[in-house]
Amino acid sequence: MTFSKDNLAIAALAACITLLVFLRALGGDFVNLDDLIFVKNNPYIRHLNGELLAWAFSVRALDLLIPFTWISFALDYRLWGLNPHGFHLTNVLLHVANTALVALIAAELASGMPVGLADNDGQTRQRKLRLRIALLAALFFGIHPLRVESVAWITERKDVLNGLFSLASVYCYLLYSGKKMTTGGGGREYLLSLILFSCSLLAKPVSVGLPLLFLVLDWYPLQRVRLVGLRTTAREKAPFFVISIAIGLLTIFLFSQKNLLIGLAKLSLVDRCLLSGNALFEYCRLLLFPVGILPYYELPDAIGISYLWKSLAVIAFTIVSLLLARRWRWLLAGWLCFLLPVIPVLAFLQNNGVAFAARYTYLPSIAPAMVAAFGIAVLLDSLEGEMRIFRNAAVLALFLLMLFYCGMTYRLTGVWHDTESLWTRVIELNPDTNKYMDRGVYYSINGRPEAAAADFSSAIGWLARSGKAPDHNAYAFRGLAEFDLQMYEDAVADFSTALAIKPHPTYYYYRGLALQALGMSEEAEIDFELAGPNPPPIDTF
Repeated sequence: MTFSKDNLAIAALAACITLLVFLRALGGDFVNLDDLIFVKNNPYIRHLNGELLAWAFSVRALDLLIPFTWISFALDYRLWGLNPHGFHLTNVLLHVANTALVALIAAELASGMPVGLADNDGQTRQRKLRLRIALLAALFFGIHPLRVESVAWITERKDVLNGLFSLASVYCYLLYSGKKMTTGGGGREYLLSLILFSCSLLAKPVSVGLPLLFLVLDWYPLQRVRLVGLRTTAREKAPFFVISIAIGLLTIFLFSQKNLLIGLAKLSLVDRCLLSGNALFEYCRLLLFPVGILPYYELPDAIGISYLWKSLAVIAFTIVSLLLARRWRWLLAGWLCFLLPVIPVLAFLQNNGVAFAARYTYLPSIAPAMVAAFGIAVLLDSLEGEMRIFRNAAVLALFLLMLFYCGMTYRLTGVWHDTESLWTRVIELNPDTNKYMDRGVYYSINGRPEAAAADFSSAIGWLARSGKAPDHNAYAFRGLAEFDLQMYEDAVADFSTALAIKPHPTYYYYRGLALQALGMSEEAEIDFELAGPNPPPIDTF
């Protein structure tokens, strides 16, 4: 066991750097991408009592069984009310804690690493190497631009809270493994790992693959499979697998009950494979070259040939990893530890309009961060003597890379500052999108009718160009903006179009107001009668 002051010091250093990089997130607001549903307009989190627990652990709690996430939101509400800065603070602190845990896990995994070259003071050199690995792994994970979505988006409390329990479970499992192999004990650490794993699933069920990941670690680098056998190591994971399968099946059942899963009639198995291959390729690309990260990657209307080539590249890399498994076990182990956490969010169980997302890399990115840290630290350690000039150049390049990560993360954090900055980023990088509608609603709510009308016009135009059916919401919201701009004839026309698609009482009411402003009192009275008493405020119907 390498739980030491050195490890804690490195973990604390990585945590402090990560905190500084993400301080900008504390000034963020709620955004109209699920934050209103999950937090701002959620009445259940406003009471930290039995009613909250009954709702949080029931199937009525929106789309997922994530009771620990709901409880964390309720605790935030108790502390901050609806001040978004407090919710952001909790997200940032959870991520900072996760970064520290990555450092501790990396140090634990590196504790048995041979020094490599001959050295007069091998123990000192190995200690330094272990600490470098821990720091690099933690920073590659903690400050990478792909972390921004999980940290700066309040709704993704699910990610950082699940990450806390998952990483703590992994760390306890490593402690258990070390004790088991040396003293035969470790029962307390095993039980704690199991409890933390269960908690991770109740924060977000994305960690269902953790038992398989433990088996991979047993194969390499822990090598317990070679020492005690695969059957023994698999049998001790039985409680983990039982819990994982139960939560996995329950999640699929809840999705199917609420008709959230996209059926094969709409998305074929071949399309799902191509979408999954493309997502894995893009995740790897963004890990290596984190430029052009979007807050929202929509499902394409048509799957092009590039999806096939990217999928083939992923398959080829997997085959190469298998062929080289005996010589380079680290390559296959790292690839499997990347794949297992990401499989639950691939297109095989597609349940929304997202093709892939930066937040889905939160747990999967830890394995590449570890592999990169090990490789770079060992390389730097080997560059001694006449090679020192190359070592200095490599250290400078690494420092510049970290600065690049910090700059990109700081910039992308600003994208999540509010709804306008969020959807403006999406529209700038992908003008052919339907997200004009979301930004237009934000403008409408915040008293900017001219900007709102322009965005709703863009949304209507996008639907027409894409060959999609007209949207009554777009016409109605544009009609409302036109009414606010005193463009009453245009407002009447747009509400009439909305009514032709969906005859909602609210639309009659607002068209009546526009007709009344035009002096057409008789026509207005007819619309007011059709609207009935107390029509609801205009909304996305």
